[in-house]
Amino acid sequence: MPRHHRPSAVPAGLVLLAALATPAFAQDARTGAAKPSAICPDLPDLGGTLRRARVVAEGRVAFVRSADADPACPSLAPACREKAFLVAGNGVIRGASSGAFACANYVGATGQIRSGWLPERVLADDAPATVGLDDWIGTWMSGPEQTVTIRRKGERLVLSGTASYGTQDPERVKRGAINMGSFEAELAPDSQDTLGPTATRPWCLASARTR
Repeated sequence: MPRHHRPSAVPAGLVLLAALATPAFAQDARTGAAKPSAICPDLPDLGGTLRRARVVAEGRVAFVRSADADPACPSLAPACREKAFLVAGNGVIRGASSGAFACANYVGATGQIRSGWLPERVLADDAPATVGLDDWIGTWMSGPEQTVTIRRKGERLVLSGTASYGTQDPERVKRGAINMGSFEAELAPDSQDTLGPTATRPWCLASARTR
């Protein structure tokens, strides 16, 4: 993970500030499709097992609609196919599975996150990656409203971050209907130095860092 480019990582602070709830997952035994409770969340579920994976199929791989959009989805039916797609080589955070589909979170070049179901067969897990203390240092962004800055203090890390919702919407700003939050923390890394398929530090998986 070179220090001066945009690596694949989502910092913990951004995910914690989002405070998303964990959905339930279920499967229809007859069709392999997800039941209505099977919803792929907008951000990775920190309560589950997350793995780094990469799209290996040729051509465009479309995201598949979730059960909250259509009870018959996800499935391979044309009606479940979304316009958004990935191509071979795109990296994702792979979460829970439902039938033949995996919940995947993709982070674009600007830090925007796109989540949805992808067929399991188009994904291959990445090999474990070694993460050093200096790999955390920098300013991390997830879109224009979430930023975490990490600096080193000896063998510890100092984190500070801010997040908001609605500041990019003139109407919400006019009404004062925006939410804002921030945090500061100092911590020491644990004994793990490898980010593998069952990583307990999922925030190292996908986002955008600037210098």
